[in-house]
Amino acid sequence: MILTRRQTLMGAVAALLPVPALAAPEYRLKPKLVTDDVWLFEEAQDSIARGNGGAICSIVLLETPQGAIVVDTGGTACHGAALRAFADQRLGGVVALLNTHHHPDHWFGNQAFLDRPIHALPGTIAAQRAGAQALSDGLYRILGSWMQGTAPLPATTPVAGDLTIGGRGLTVMALSGHTQADLALIDRRPAR
Repeated sequence: MILTRRQTLMGAVAALLPVPALAAPEYRLKPKLVTDDVWLFEEAQDSIARGNGGAICSIVLLETPQGAIVVDTGGTACHGAALRAFADQRLGGVVALLNTHHHPDHWFGNQAFLDRPIHALPGTIAAQRAGAQALSDGLYRILGSWMQGTAPLPATTPVAGDLTIGGRGLTVMALSGHTQADLALIDRRPAR
């Protein structure tokens, strides 16, 4: 095939144009107000896949006078950022996070909350640290552009007993079954 002079010039010009960066896909959160101060983000009941952006973890936000307590942060930085934006806009910000276990769909959104304490059971923190790179590599292969900018950030604050965060009391239960370190919470705040 022989190219004309015009085709050659057009190709050269096109090669010099900047290539637009691909935008990260967007999570469309569907928060449900379960009670007057508990928000549920119920995600896909499925396996992690590109079609659901890895959003398969149900997430809870508990309102406090000092901001929301975020229980799990989703599986990508973008998912965490969407949760953070909701909390900042509707709930007065974020006071702290709790990671219930080490599966990546529950904590890979942590980096959107770098400025807040991230609580988890000691066994969860150890498993997060031990498996972070392998989990990240696998999710980048599965989720592609959904993972843009995601870097694992393990929890930083070990949970050793009951907590009071933002004035809200939580009874902590360290269990095992789903993983070796599963955090269950009982909200001590009376229902209104």
